[in-house]
Amino acid sequence: MKPRFECGSVAVQMEAVRNGYGIGILQDYATEGIPDLVRLLPEIRFTRNYWMLQHPDTKDTRSVAAIAEHITRVARRAREKFITYS
Repeated sequence: MKPRFECGSVAVQMEAVRNGYGIGILQDYATEGIPDLVRLLPEIRFTRNYWMLQHPDTKDTRSVAAIAEHITRVARRAREKFITYS
């Protein structure tokens, strides 16, 4: 099956599915509280990797380091929400 639509933006993928463009693989954390989406094939599980990129010139600045540490801490606490089911 060849995809008709490809996009790296979770928000755009979700809006395409909500507007009847087809089915998609959406993260649980992005679809929480959206009642018009229906989960298909709940027995299938996807695991994804997420990366945080920092510019080498600013990664060691106090404010950027603090924000990166905060994002990492919050994401680790919410790890289960990042597990995606189709």
